[in-house]
Amino acid sequence: MNAARIATGETALVGQADLAAIEWIRANTPPDARFLVNSFPAYGGTLAAGTDAGWWLPLLAGRWASLPPLTYGSEQGERVNYQKHLNDFVAALRGRPLSDPRPVRVDLTRKAALGALRSAGVTYIYNGAHPFPATVDRFDSAILRTSPLFTLVYEAGGVEIFRVNTSAS
Repeated sequence: MNAARIATGETALVGQADLAAIEWIRANTPPDARFLVNSFPAYGGTLAAGTDAGWWLPLLAGRWASLPPLTYGSEQGERVNYQKHLNDFVAALRGRPLSDPRPVRVDLTRKAALGALRSAGVTYIYNGAHPFPATVDRFDSAILRTSPLFTLVYEAGGVEIFRVNTSAS
């Protein structure tokens, strides 16, 4: 089997547009920036998995991301009950439990989602160039673009990065 053909343009989570965005992140965000990244329910609703290059930000950009590697279900996390805490966080964002696998256009302006973002100290939203746009959860960028709570700071090749406006109420 040729390993180079496993992750193609149809299945790779990181593409050229994401690599350009990652360079922008390194040059334009502080090292302590905290990124909310897209995810979807996986493994029968027991974990959340990344849906785009945002999942790779800790490794590729050196920035904190809201979703750690999938091993969070089998390893000790950064806090007691980490798996439950993270799953509850993702459920609050999507407005449905992880046991409901139907794709969601995630409205981050909902009260519960905003509370979860503030609690996690999120400062940026990474909405990557998705290989699976219709079959997994995705942040609703149309809502983000019209909300005074978020500012679009980067857009290229299907990647969007929003800054969370902490001064807006």
